[in-house]
Amino acid sequence: MRKVLPSIGLFLLIGTTAWYSASEKSISKRAQLINPDAPVIIDIVMTDRVIEPTDLIVYQDQEVTLRIKSNETGELHIAGYELFSGITQSKISKMTFAAGKQGHFSIEFHPLDSHEDIHTGFLSVLPR
Repeated sequence: MRKVLPSIGLFLLIGTTAWYSASEKSISKRAQLINPDAPVIIDIVMTDRVIEPTDLIVYQDQEVTLRIKSNETGELHIAGYELFSGITQSKISKMTFAAGKQGHFSIEFHPLDSHEDIHTGFLSVLPR
């Protein structure tokens, strides 16, 4: 049993490292498709409290417009930017901002009449 636990830990460490490395490469690869000097519009669909795409990638100082359509009413929140946008079920809501801060920021959904913070994705703001 003692030999099994370190083996499981090593397996988890290697798996986590490989997943993180692959996700960072994916972000870099997708970022190459974005013109950092042009405004960007990202269409988001939220179904059952899950957004698609889950990882939004933009460049620092880029003008960003999110167009959000959801099957539930509530509020979308980008933590770290402290941006909030009211979401009405089956309507397109817009959130426009300048991506002034670099980093990875959590995107959360706050259902109507609830204090829940539901993590739905990330905003990655890359340096120019």
